[in-house]
Amino acid sequence: AKYQGKKQEAAQALAHVWASVPEHLRVDKNLLYHYSSCLISLGEDDKVERLLAKALEQHWHQPWLDLYGLLHCSDSKKPLLIAEKWLAKHPHSASLLLALGRLCLQNQQWGRAVDFLKKSIAQQGGPEAYAELARALDFIGDTEKSLDYYKQGLLASSRTLVSAKVFNQAKTKQPVTAK
Repeated sequence: AKYQGKKQEAAQALAHVWASVPEHLRVDKNLLYHYSSCLISLGEDDKVERLLAKALEQHWHQPWLDLYGLLHCSDSKKPLLIAEKWLAKHPHSASLLLALGRLCLQNQQWGRAVDFLKKSIAQQGGPEAYAELARALDFIGDTEKSLDYYKQGLLASSRTLVSAKVFNQAKTKQPVTAK
């Protein structure tokens, strides 16, 4: 209870500071992102949902969308319904598809989550999409596919790994033995 009170005090102080920020600065993409991140850390997800939904209607910005997909609102269906509307304008957005997958997971819509996450990956979604998909598949009992997506996500997360071409070429040659 004491910790919750401190969070509420911090959220009120942050809201007071935000209110003093000039309007033309409140639409700055980085400033709004960091303000939203702070609010989320203070448990103000409902407030962030309203703020980001309005901002995303005016300016499509991937980092805001990434935050939106991570929100845990008191009404978990609301952000999902809003994000679904954005799909008509942005059907090929890997970030939107990832956010929709995450929001479906929060609403225990496992099949829809898997579909959105697979679509995110198909649109060049990053390692996070692979990881979320792997977790979802593991949860619904498809461990083999889950492990495969974890592996793919790990490979997608590093651009410094030796090219797969090296391994493919090595398969056709004599086995390498350690000395």
